[in-house]
Amino acid sequence: MEEKEKVIRELSELVVPILERMGFELYDLQFMKSKRRTIVRIVIDNTDGYVSIEDCASVSSRVGAMLDLKEVRGLEERYVLEVSSPGIERELRNISDCERFINSQVSFRTEYGESGVGRLLNIEGRNCIIDVNGNMRSINFDDFEVIRIKMDLEEELQRKG
Repeated sequence: MEEKEKVIRELSELVVPILERMGFELYDLQFMKSKRRTIVRIVIDNTDGYVSIEDCASVSSRVGAMLDLKEVRGLEERYVLEVSSPGIERELRNISDCERFINSQVSFRTEYGESGVGRLLNIEGRNCIIDVNGNMRSINFDDFEVIRIKMDLEEELQRKG
C-alpha cells in the first residue's frame, strides 16, 4: 500500500468517530503533501440536512485539536486543515447517494459518451431511472463517469417562494 493511502486510512480511523459523535459522516478525505505545505482536506456530510459554515468550523476545531495531540504519520510538521461540505452540486458517488437524492435534478455523463440533465426518479437495483425531457432512461450506476446534483435555481425559488 502506498504511503499516502496509509496516511489517509489512519486519518480516517481518527476522524470518522469524531464526525459520527457530532452527527456527520465522512464524504471525502484527501491528504496532499508538497515541499511547501501539507494539506488535510475533510469533506463532511449530514444526511439529515445541509452542512453549515458553523458545522465546518466546529468539526475543524475538534478534529484539529485531536490531530495536534496524536502522532499521525505525515503530519509531523505544520499542516493546513480544510473542512467543507460536498456542495450544492455534489457528485453522487454510490447508490445510497442516488437513493437519498431521488426527485432531484441531475446532470450525468456515461462512459459511453452519453450525457444529459434530467430528474432522478427512482432506483431499481443498480439502475438509475432518469427523466430526460420526457424520455425515461435507465442507466446502470456503474456506467456513469459522473452523476451529480444539478441545481435548478428557478425551481428552488418557486419552491421557497
